[in-house]
Amino acid sequence: MAKSISSLVEFARSQPDFEVVHLREGSNEDDSPWYSFWKKMNPGKSSSADATIEAAEVAAKEINGEKVFVKFGYDGTGVDSGMVSYLDSLSSDTKPMIFVCGLVTSCCVHCNAAGLFLRGYPTFVVADACGDRTVAMHTQHLERESRRCFAVVESCNIFESNTSVDALIASSWPNFTQTEK
Repeated sequence: MAKSISSLVEFARSQPDFEVVHLREGSNEDDSPWYSFWKKMNPGKSSSADATIEAAEVAAKEINGEKVFVKFGYDGTGVDSGMVSYLDSLSSDTKPMIFVCGLVTSCCVHCNAAGLFLRGYPTFVVADACGDRTVAMHTQHLERESRRCFAVVESCNIFESNTSVDALIASSWPNFTQTEK
């Protein structure tokens, strides 16, 4: 996963029409309104993802000039991290495509991708640049949620020359739980 994140970030940096924006985890007892209740529900447990998060952060290390926002909960779009205001300031008539990568697929990645989708952004979760507590959890979540509130693609789909919204939707995972009516 870290290699896919690194490749995706390097590719985005090489594209004149792409901008890399970082959303970092900052949850803690003082700044996160949900934290005290979470601790009551999970006594003696840690709220951190695991050691994998460090590898992901190294792979997506920001460089000079890239915007970095900090979220104090799972969702950096509903809890004001400043990221949505920044993205809104960039868009004119058409909102830019958003590619989401990171940890944890079934929690932070989902909340932020869904939040951006609900704000009108064409949102793509990059499957091979995300991870969860287990591979099964990661895959099951993406299979269930693809094409509901974000499209799921592989990084190779983005690396192709035609990265239009329509081309990416055509190459995205189907939704394995929705049936034709």
